[in-house]
Amino acid sequence: EHRIDSHVLCELLEIPDEKWQNAIEGYLNTQRFDILVAPDKFDTALRLYEQHKRRQNIIGVGLVNTGRMHKFLHYDVKGSLAEEVTAANGLARGYANLLLAHVMKCETEQELKQHRTAITPTCMTYRNHTARQINFKVYEIPFIGQRALAKQLTVKEEQLAAVESELAAVEQVINMLRHLL
Repeated sequence: EHRIDSHVLCELLEIPDEKWQNAIEGYLNTQRFDILVAPDKFDTALRLYEQHKRRQNIIGVGLVNTGRMHKFLHYDVKGSLAEEVTAANGLARGYANLLLAHVMKCETEQELKQHRTAITPTCMTYRNHTARQINFKVYEIPFIGQRALAKQLTVKEEQLAAVESELAAVEQVINMLRHLL
């Protein structure tokens, strides 16, 4: 069995300004989970992906041809969403630029139509002369950067507290019923 060093895009990126977290998470959507491998490992990884996709139920995950990412390493457009992402990994930086450098940042929805492709911090997008809100569920749980891990932990702790509270209420009802019996 082949072992190839691989990374998930969301684990290689950081979003320093929390204001743009939802917009980047929402715009990238499933591309956040794309896999990056060394350029010389792409063909092998692609063959393995093809062989195992059905059995492992691998759907909706992209395998990035990182050999092309060096072209986008310094491809950043002033005012674009790419400005809001940092990456220590050059392949991830190039891919983030490819995906986000054409998406212009707008403070309000009224600015959107000034650009071909744009987004607000509230995740209202504009593309092909159409404004559209990104589904809230796409970005309600963040995955990009260290802050995302802390947020996921907080959400899980809140869910656990809610379940424990519900359990305590059910146990109270059970005790009351036992007392009545």
